[in-house]
Order: sequence, then C-alpha cells, then structure tokens
Amino acid sequence: MSYRAGSIISDELDMVTAYTSSLHCEDDEPDILVRHERFYFVTGDVVFQVDKTIFKVHSHFLSKASPVLGDMLLLPQPNRRETPLKTPTMTTGTTSETLCVKESQSSTLSEQPLFVLHGDSVNGWEHILSIFYRDEFFGPVVFSATEWAEILPIAHKYEMRQIETRGIAYLLSGDDVLNSMELLILGRWIDSKEIYDTAIEALADGPILTGEDARRIGFKAFYEVKIRRYTGYCLSLTDHDGYSLCQPHALGQAGCTEHLTW
Repeated sequence: MSYRAGSIISDELDMVTAYTSSLHCEDDEPDILVRHERFYFVTGDVVFQVDKTIFKVHSHFLSKASPVLGDMLLLPQPNRRETPLKTPTMTTGTTSETLCVKESQSSTLSEQPLFVLHGDSVNGWEHILSIFYRDEFFGPVVFSATEWAEILPIAHKYEMRQIETRGIAYLLSGDDVLNSMELLILGRWIDSKEIYDTAIEALADGPILTGEDARRIGFKAFYEVKIRRYTGYCLSLTDHDGYSLCQPHALGQAGCTEHLTW
C-alpha cells in the first residue's frame, strides 16, 4: 500500500464502516440516494457515493487516473451486510431512481457504495468521469474555468496528476479566467504556487481590498497583496536619471515604507 494514500484510505475505511449503520430513513423524512443518470453503468465494478448521488463505474479508469484510488481499491474491504432497500419513486423519462435504505423491506441493496467520498462535489466528479466516458470518442475535452475550479480540488485530493496539470495550465493561460479571489482560494486549496501568485498579482493590480475581502482570503494573502501593490508603486518611482528610488528588498526597511498605507 502506498504511503501517500494512508490518511485518505484510513478516513475512507472509517466512512465505509460507519455507512451501514448511518444510512437509514424514516417514512416521513427518507434519506434519498439517487443513481446518477449518466454515470451509473450496469457493467461497472465499483460503486461510490458523493453527497446523495450514487455512481457505478469501472475501476480501471479510477486506478489508471489516480494512484490514491488505485490503492484504495486494492484494500480488503470490511464485511458489509446487505441492507434492505426501498424504492419509493421512479423518475419518469430518465434512468434516475430514488433509493431509500429501510430495514423492514424484503428486497436488498446488494451494491452498497464501496466508498463514501465526503467533501467532494457531484459536479466535479461528473466532469472528471466525462473525461473517461466521452460522448464523442475523438472529441476534445473542453471545460470552462468554472468547471476546472470544480475538477481541480478532486484531482489534487486523489493525485490525478495529468488532469491537475491540464487544469492548472488552462487557468494560467488567460483564455477564460476566474474571479481573482476565487482563483487565490483555489490555488491555496490545491497547493499551486503558480495559481496563487497569479491571483495575488491580479488582486494587487485591481481595486483596493476591503475588510470583507481580507476576511475572505485571510490576513496572510491580504498582506501579500498589499506588499505586491506597493512594491509596484515603489518601482515606478525614479530619479531624474531614470533610476529606481526604491527596490523591492527595501520594503519594510527603508525607502518606500513611507508610502505604505493600510
């Protein structure tokens, strides 16, 4: 078992162990699970849950894209008893079914989720699976900046390096940009210095940040934006011969500290 997956695997095993006892429902307020209308394949060999959505896909794609998920799929699974199933409704015109676990029913759910992936987004997984299961075999994979922002946290979490690299490159290309604050938060979330620095520069070139902005991005990032903003201002100051009057290293020491206002 790879060390890199240790903490995630441990967390997921705890989730799997707790799943059977936690997934019950009352008649008045059923705990509804929905089979994904596109990514639920009868031939699939791995079932996982994101929020209230059940995906059934092929482990080959997950293992190939993610060493973390590959390791998780190799682990021996805890004994999972079959849990009775209630199917209260069937959505007309789609393949989507609503499922409700209920002890008193005689039918059983023989394909309980192998993994319950807490913290992931359904949209993000939809985008990632659309890479593996294309509508057009030779069609390009195209996502907007907003869609990449949904994909990248999942790709980073499960070490999907090819997908993560492609997404970062797209966001840095400037073809389609996120809000600078969203970009900064994303860069910090996926530990991408390139995205983080790009967002800092964009915020430094933009409007003055407010106190609410500072609360949203954190004091450290707020301070970095201020420093970057006034570093640029200092470098614009020159003497009559065109030499800079203030160097970046002088910030906080001498020279242009007089221009820093907070």
